[in-house]
Amino acid sequence: MKSVKPGRGPSFMSGIACIGAAVVGVLCLLALALTGYMELCRRRFAFDGGRLMGAMHQLVVDNLDWDGRGELLDIGCGAGALTI
Repeated sequence: MKSVKPGRGPSFMSGIACIGAAVVGVLCLLALALTGYMELCRRRFAFDGGRLMGAMHQLVVDNLDWDGRGELLDIGCGAGALTI
């Protein structure tokens, strides 16, 4: 039979396991919340979703001093929805 040192018995190991499980559970909940937030942001900025990107695009176009002639510069960010 193995000798167990005082204070380091089965209850100590089960306490460590509970703490580990709690930390993993909190990290999983945090990852789930972050995933939900990113999905919400994606839907808000999608052209077929919350129309926020379309509103920002229209705001920039409305404030440009441009007569429709000339050259455009596409800076290559994202899907190219906003080209100046």
